[in-house]
Amino acid sequence: MEELTYPTPPQIVAGTVPAQTADREKELKYLAQRMGFDRTFFVNQVHSGTVLHCKDNQAGENGDAAVCRESGTLLGVFTADCVPVLIYGNKITGFIHAGWRGFRENIFAHFFLSVPKEPENIHAIIGPAVCGNCYEIGPETADFFKSPELSRKTDGSFHLDLPALTYTTLLAMGVLPENIYLSTECTCCGPGKFHSHRRNSTLLRNISFIGQENGKSTRRNR
Repeated sequence: MEELTYPTPPQIVAGTVPAQTADREKELKYLAQRMGFDRTFFVNQVHSGTVLHCKDNQAGENGDAAVCRESGTLLGVFTADCVPVLIYGNKITGFIHAGWRGFRENIFAHFFLSVPKEPENIHAIIGPAVCGNCYEIGPETADFFKSPELSRKTDGSFHLDLPALTYTTLLAMGVLPENIYLSTECTCCGPGKFHSHRRNSTLLRNISFIGQENGKSTRRNR
C-alpha cells in the first residue's frame, strides 16, 4: 500500500494513503488503530466555510475543516482531487478541505479565526491534489478567481491551480513560507497511486491524516 509521509517534528504523525473502501469511518479507525491513537475525528465534507472542533462536535458532522487541541486523536480529511491541508503548531492539529467552493466560502479565514493567534508558528502540509493543467473549471466559476492561479488555455478553457492557490492563501493568512510543505504530485496525471475523481470518476478517496501522539503511538506499515 502506497503511503506518503511528511516531515514533521516528534509527536506529530501526518501522511496520505489511498483508501481501500468507501467507508470513511472504518478506514480512519483502521489507521488510528495501526498507529496507536485512541480516537478519530473527521467531518462530512460539504464544500462549506464551517470549522468544527474535536472537543465540541461529533465526528461526521457537516463541515470542511477541523481543529483539535488534544493529543491522542487522529484527524482525517478525504479527497480525490481537492486539496488536503494538514495543520500543526500553537498546540493544535487540524485540517482544511479546500476545493473551489471552499475558497469561495472563505474556509481558510474561518479556520485561522478558530485557532490561537501567531500564525507564524503554524505549519501547513499541502497534500496531493489535482494540478492546474488537469483542473478545468467553467467560466462562471472562473469569475471568482484571478491569475496567476487562474489561467486560460488556447482553446478558451479556464484552468485553476488549486495547490498554488492554497499556498498563496496560507501566506496571506500569515503562515511563513518555510513552514509550508507543498506536495508536487497530481492526483489526476501523476503515477496513479492516489485516487482521482477527474481521472476515472472513482468513489474512493485519499485519506490525509494528522495527529499528536499521546506516547502510545506506534508507526507500523500498513
